[in-house]
Amino acid sequence: MPSVLDFCSEFEDDHSPLSVRFSLPHAGWVDVEVEPLHESWEINYSEVFDPMPGLLEWLEKIAAGSPAGTWSIDEEGFYSQLHFVGIPHSPSDPDTYLLHIQTNCNGLLRIRGVRVERRDLVASFYRGLRTMAEDPTYSPRGWDAHPEFERLDDMEEDEYDEAYRAHPFSGTPIHTLRSKSIEDYIADL
Repeated sequence: MPSVLDFCSEFEDDHSPLSVRFSLPHAGWVDVEVEPLHESWEINYSEVFDPMPGLLEWLEKIAAGSPAGTWSIDEEGFYSQLHFVGIPHSPSDPDTYLLHIQTNCNGLLRIRGVRVERRDLVASFYRGLRTMAEDPTYSPRGWDAHPEFERLDDMEEDEYDEAYRAHPFSGTPIHTLRSKSIEDYIADL
C-alpha cells in the first residue's frame, strides 16, 4: 500500500535538525521558513485568516504524544497544511515526519517532507515564534488589523493608541502567545 511519502516531490530523510524562522509582521503578514523543508520558499500568512491559535494547539498536541496533527494555514489564495505524522516501521519505534502540503483552487501544488524528531519540531517552531515575538524591533502595528491599517505606519504613538482603542484588534496578539506545557516539554533541550 502506498504511503503519502510516495507522493512527496521533495523529501529529506536524514534527520536534519529543523530551523524555523518567523519574520517580523509587516502590514498584517508573517513569513515562516522551515529548513530543510523550505530552502528557497516559505509559507506566508496574514491576520485576515489568523492561523496563530492553531499553531499552539498543533504544537501542544504533538508535545502530548499524539501520533499525528495538522496546522492549517490559509495564505489568501494558497492553502498550506503542515502535518506531523508518525509512520511506524515497528510498533515501538515509529518514524516521524513533517509534511508540507500546498494547494490552491486548482488542486494539489506540492508535497514536501522531512524526517523529524518530535521534540526538535516542537522546540524549533516554538522558539522560532518566541524569537520573533521577543525581538526588540517587533511592533504590534505590523500585525494588528485595523480599519485604517494603511495609515498606522504614519501615526504617532498617541494617535495609534487612540485608534487602537477605538477599533480593538480582534485577532491573536502574537507577542503574548505562550504555552506552559510546551515550555515544560522543551525545557531541557
